[in-house]
Amino acid sequence: MAGGNTIVFNSAAFSIVRESAMKTKFLHHDWWCYQVLMGAGGKVYYDPKPQIDYRQHQNNVFGKNTGHAAILKRISGLLSGQYSQWIDNNLLALEACHSLLTADNLSIVRGLQEARRRGGISCAIFLWKNGIKRQTCVANIGLYVSVLLPRK
Repeated sequence: MAGGNTIVFNSAAFSIVRESAMKTKFLHHDWWCYQVLMGAGGKVYYDPKPQIDYRQHQNNVFGKNTGHAAILKRISGLLSGQYSQWIDNNLLALEACHSLLTADNLSIVRGLQEARRRGGISCAIFLWKNGIKRQTCVANIGLYVSVLLPRK
C-alpha cells in the first residue's frame, strides 16, 4: 500500500506501531504498519500522486513492481510457498498483537487462520466473503491462485 519512506503517522498510529514492534517480529515494515493499523481500526489516506521517486537499492526485498523480472520473481515466490509462509507469519504476528486489534478484525484474523488450515476453495470463499484483497486485479488473481494451490 505504501513504501516505508513515504508513510506519515499521527501520534496514535505511531504508538500502535511501536507497541506492536515490542510484541512481535515482522519482515516488511511498511506492510506490517498497514496491517496492524488497519487491524486496530486506523484510517489510511492515500495520495495517488507520487510525491517522490521510488528508491531502489541492491538489497531491496521486492524492488519496483514493474517489468518481466519483477513478475517472474513474484510468480516464483507464489509457487515456492514463500508468499504462503509470509502470510502465515503475518497472521501469527497479528495474533501476538491481538490486544491492539478491534474485535471484528481479530475475528477476521482468526477466521483466516482457520480458513488457511482448511485450504482450497474454503479459503477462497472466506477471502471473498470478507473482502480480503490486494491492490490490483493481477495481485488479486495471484492471491486466489495461492490459496487454491497445495501448501508446501
